[in-house]
Amino acid sequence: MARPFEKYRISRDKNKANNKFLNAEDFFKDYKRRIDSGKGKIRGQDKHQRDNNFNPRQPRTKLKKEKQKGFIQGKINFLIQEENRRKIIQVLDKIVRIGVFLSIFLVPFFFLPYSSSILEYNKILLLIIFIGLASTAWFAKILLNKNFVFKELYLSILIIGLLLLYFFSSLNSINRDISFWGRSGNEGFSFVVFMSCVFLYLLIVNNFKTKKIIFKIYTWLLISSILVYLISLAYFFDYYVFEFWSIENQIFNPVGSIFNLAIFAVFISVLSFSLFFDKESSWFLKILSWISLPLSALILLIINYQIAWIIFSLSLSFFAAIKIVQEQKKKLTPLISAIILTVISVILIFIRNPIFHINNFPSATPQFLPGWEQSITMIPKGLKEDFILGVGPGNFQYLFAKYKQPNPELSNIVFAQSNSFLLDLFSTTGFFFSLLFLILILEVFRQILKIYFFDNKVQPLFVVIGWIALTLGWLLSTACLVLIFLWWLALACLIVLKESKTNIIITDDREQASKLKAFKVVFAFVFIFIVVVFSYLFFEFSRKYLASHYYQKALIQSDQKDADLEKIANVLAKALKYNNKRESYYLALADVYWLLAQNRLSDHQGELSQKDNTYIAKMVSQALGSARLSVNVNDKNYKSYHKLASLYKGLIGIEDEAIKYAIENYQKELDLNPTDPEIYNQIAKIYLIEYDFSLRNLNEKTVKEPLRMPQASAESLHLAEKKLNKALEIDPGNITTRMLLASVYELKNEYDQAIKISKEALELYPNNHKLALNLGIVYYKADKFDLAKEQLIITTNKWNNYSDAYYTLGLVYIQKDQPDKALNQFEKVKELNPQNTKLDEIIRDIKQGNVEHLKREKQQGIIDEVAPLDAEEPNQEQNEDSQGSIQDSMSDLEQIEQEMEAIYQVEQESDLVEEQEEDVNSDQNSDINQEDPEAENQETDERNLDEQNNEKNY
Repeated sequence: MARPFEKYRISRDKNKANNKFLNAEDFFKDYKRRIDSGKGKIRGQDKHQRDNNFNPRQPRTKLKKEKQKGFIQGKINFLIQEENRRKIIQVLDKIVRIGVFLSIFLVPFFFLPYSSSILEYNKILLLIIFIGLASTAWFAKILLNKNFVFKELYLSILIIGLLLLYFFSSLNSINRDISFWGRSGNEGFSFVVFMSCVFLYLLIVNNFKTKKIIFKIYTWLLISSILVYLISLAYFFDYYVFEFWSIENQIFNPVGSIFNLAIFAVFISVLSFSLFFDKESSWFLKILSWISLPLSALILLIINYQIAWIIFSLSLSFFAAIKIVQEQKKKLTPLISAIILTVISVILIFIRNPIFHINNFPSATPQFLPGWEQSITMIPKGLKEDFILGVGPGNFQYLFAKYKQPNPELSNIVFAQSNSFLLDLFSTTGFFFSLLFLILILEVFRQILKIYFFDNKVQPLFVVIGWIALTLGWLLSTACLVLIFLWWLALACLIVLKESKTNIIITDDREQASKLKAFKVVFAFVFIFIVVVFSYLFFEFSRKYLASHYYQKALIQSDQKDADLEKIANVLAKALKYNNKRESYYLALADVYWLLAQNRLSDHQGELSQKDNTYIAKMVSQALGSARLSVNVNDKNYKSYHKLASLYKGLIGIEDEAIKYAIENYQKELDLNPTDPEIYNQIAKIYLIEYDFSLRNLNEKTVKEPLRMPQASAESLHLAEKKLNKALEIDPGNITTRMLLASVYELKNEYDQAIKISKEALELYPNNHKLALNLGIVYYKADKFDLAKEQLIITTNKWNNYSDAYYTLGLVYIQKDQPDKALNQFEKVKELNPQNTKLDEIIRDIKQGNVEHLKREKQQGIIDEVAPLDAEEPNQEQNEDSQGSIQDSMSDLEQIEQEMEAIYQVEQESDLVEEQEEDVNSDQNSDINQEDPEAENQETDERNLDEQNNEKNY
């Protein structure tokens, strides 16, 4: 039996998904009229008649009239509740729309300079807030509305399945923090972003149903894009709109990199082009298209990104193909315009020089990313690591470091992403996610072809062309959060405009009462789950945002001239308080603690008190502890092992097992990054230091006996040679490797090999002054003084203020018994290094004819480093054509020389302290040794205990 008020429903669509009652007052008047006329029936009246043998044609009694009035009043109360429920649903529907529209408007251009990731961190926070509120309102509306409509069920199930697989892949990730929350500066791969975009899709598909609202969506999107262009162009032309330290650069824009901005400009340009020729678009939307189209073209001409021109030409070609198939002969303007723009974009693909020149702007610059071959090979490597779930979203850097092919030009570079966003996804998320995502793209593309080419339906083209442009952008280039967000937005709008059937309808009809009850229970749990999830995401991401803010604050403070390292350490500690799962924070804190120890050591050279020693030991212990914690947070990050190894390397000569731990951690780094020759170089350097230590110990024990190489020293040289040869296989042109290998051959007295290696290096890089000097030094040590003189004269003529070369040449003249020429060379060195007191002694000895001790030092092998400590570099103007990569490589060798000198200095100071401790009553005792020995021992024990506690805490 139908309900008495069933007639008074108003159906808004053929599925009767959204029905509304008349207001209670109208219903009461009409229902009373029907009862008074005897035509109305009351629910349950038949049962009452059967129970009481009641004849409906007899006159109604007073009691029955009162019952009828009570029933009517109950129905009126029910309708009033329905009216209130309808108003609440309207409010919830507005919340859904406001949340979606605010996200669409703000995400493209919104940024705040208060975090280390000034673009994507802020956009993610917006998505969590607005999409979370909209999703909560949507599920509340479903529960109150007592009906549920789901469009395109199979696509939605596919997308929800992708979300679940992405979640499990993030949960199984080698670095959950990166997979769930994103890598700093590139958070688009995070689970939070993927989930927000999936909910955006579901919100639009199941709440927006007309073309009018889709046009409204793109109206707000075009307004946002115009703001993006205005901000970007202001920075391109050196007009900094916002004066913040982190965004004062010419290539800044609110989208991402300039290449991401180019893809964004392609999307907006094809969108504007299609909207302008769409007959259903409003005049205001056409005006916005006219404004955004030339701005997009200007951005594309300034950046001149070839991939962007390829995507632009392919998108417009698809537009022209649809117009040709639909045979719209009356309107040829869109077709002709599309063909002309396609031809122009194809021509621009082959123009490498800047098209629109701006001073200092890096236009026509290729994107610095791995090649296609290396990127594609990461997919099977990721499946090899974990076939089902992969290594986790955002962990392409791990795969590339471990499995990259040796490349001499990019030997020590590890990329955090490939040259394609889709390849990134497929290589890190496992087989099933990759397969489902590929099925999703192919299915949507199949439906587009069916609608426009086979069914020949006239549908709006702007959404389709925009989605195709973004999909090509995902395939051919990298993507940022904005491009990912726009892809899901375009997909949702495409499904809304497509004539799709409603797959699931659950209403409050009596026939579906059982389904409705089960529906309420399920969606009640889903509603609570959504509220809890988005609340947790907001709370947790707010903490991570604060951590990022403090990390950026530490970076700003460290950039200042008189940076207070202790304050920076406190700020980094605050960052770790809010996010203790980010290894980069621990590594930065380790650097700060190490610098604090170095500064205290340099400020009190030779005058270290017990308090200074305790402070230095504490800072070193905390630096090691921070580095160890970075390893504990993510044991798959080679940078953490590199930091720990470099710290132990700095403690060689101070810590007994520093050499062991340094080599051990470098080896772990090598397991994660096996094709970086610099790691082999670092290990070889440590073996050379180990050789030097063992040789010095032997020399101290057998001063009067001939110098013999111990077995340990020979083994160290052998291991160093082995590592260097491996590094040379990876990068034959590595300068550091060749110089170190030449040093190994020198120490093994294999001077012919050392000369060969040095010559080859100099032939590869003839404009490198250190290589030229090194060859002269090898000749000198090989007793080939004529060749050494010839090489060093060439070096001094080419770099006439290179004091190291003059110094070595002076030593050569001494060996050739030409003291006058040697004196000239040392006087030149003195002019360049007036504060070097050692030179005064050498010059005085030469003038007095006392040079035999210099010859004996050469023969005894005591002089290992012929260059003075104060040596200056040659004039930079004479070395302009030297390659920057060589200088970078040589800086490593300079660093190891300085470290070795510092180690020797520390050893000499420690030997001096031991002598002073043995002779407590001597007049040359230090202030520490003049104190009471028991007090000294007590303080030493306290210091050791403090160090142990610090290590234990970390």
